[in-house]
Amino acid sequence: MSIHRYTSRGRTRQPKNLAMNHSTGSNLQPNPQVLFKALGGVDLVASAGNLDNLLTSSATAGAAGYKTENQKYLHLALSQSSAGSFTTSTVTLYGYNRQFGVWGKMKYPVAFPTSSANPDFTFMNHYADLTLTSEAATTFYITIPLNGTDRVGFVGANNAGLTVFAAGSCE
Repeated sequence: MSIHRYTSRGRTRQPKNLAMNHSTGSNLQPNPQVLFKALGGVDLVASAGNLDNLLTSSATAGAAGYKTENQKYLHLALSQSSAGSFTTSTVTLYGYNRQFGVWGKMKYPVAFPTSSANPDFTFMNHYADLTLTSEAATTFYITIPLNGTDRVGFVGANNAGLTVFAAGSCE
């Protein structure tokens, strides 16, 4: 009789690191967070042209992005050390959907007031790139809805001292 072992994260409440196997660390040490911090950062590619539409094995780390496994939210931590010649770094998020087979910039809706007389904000088909800028010598967190994105890729050049951690969850 064999034992069934899950191979995907499934839809989870607790964020699961996208850069590592979902169970990596649990058998290696009693405190897996140490391993996650040391090895759990995602790879950034220098330009969007380095993202691989075919998702084949590439010599460029991060070129195939990272599986989201149908998670609802992407949790990011940008951790910028004070080392290196750069005090801040910029990362642009790209999404991939298997039904389209191409990478595209992830965007988010921007609200504008409808008029000066009516200060209510409405979404008026304005979208901004999902580009994040780190803060010097600090770590910050952000949560982004994935809305059916199958994979996420991270694009940024000249990112000395930046570590990007990515995880997915359904809540």
